Amino acid sequence: MPFRGGRTDAWTPGEFGTPEPQQDLGTLRESFRKQGFSDTEMITITLCGHTMGGVRDADFPMLVSASTTPGQPHIIDFDTTTQYDNKV
Repeated sequence: MPFRGGRTDAWTPGEFGTPEPQQDLGTLRESFRKQGFSDTEMITITLCGHTMGGVRDADFPMLVSASTTPGQPHIIDFDTTTQYDNKV
């Protein structure tokens, strides 16, 4: 993943919320565009999130069974590999 040092400071807050899986491609592209990302960067960010991310029982109880350990969420990883790849 290429690294570009530096950043552009934001002087006003962005839109609230995270892109949702049920949103259409046009909505997703516009959301990322407003944040200064190209289509390629949008895909890269999404891939990275799915490689390292997971689903918590509290957020998606229809997908993840409840935790059996009090005070600890039950999390299912999106990706079972330990490398960046396209196996999501």
